Amino acid sequence: METDKPVAIFIGIDPGSSSGGIAVIECYEGGNNNCYAKEIAKMTDKDIAAFFQDMRVNMELGIKVKAIIEKVHAVFGSSAKAMFSFGGNFHSIQMAMICNKISFEFMLPAMWMKDFGMKKEKGEVKTVWKKRLRQRAEQIFPDATIVTNTSDAVLIAEFCRRKHQ
Repeated sequence: METDKPVAIFIGIDPGSSSGGIAVIECYEGGNNNCYAKEIAKMTDKDIAAFFQDMRVNMELGIKVKAIIEKVHAVFGSSAKAMFSFGGNFHSIQMAMICNKISFEFMLPAMWMKDFGMKKEKGEVKTVWKKRLRQRAEQIFPDATIVTNTSDAVLIAEFCRRKHQ
């Protein structure tokens, strides 16, 4: 029987500056899961802070909350503005999690992608690769609204669930 509150929450974070996302998988008694995701580019710092404050409240209610942040780095050739924005997202999210005592770890992309049997093919165009990631996320969560910018985060959240449940 499903309860009103989840028993566990797993968070996946792709901290990209324009294409990043935060995804949440809420796990309920009986094995039912709910998945939703937000695009980071559409969130303000206040939204991010409020999101993680809500997660802290969940922990105070006895709900297990775990998170994985994709461990990424600057991309050669990216603009200074993009890198500044990316770094800001990366550190704002970490600080919000630390302040709210949310347990998190870093994960290299290759680690979580391997769990889904996903690997970017040599010469594969980025748009085709991102489409494959989105399709995989939609296979796992057919009822969730997943866009290209949040598909990585959804898969990271699912990897987190598999690792910590």
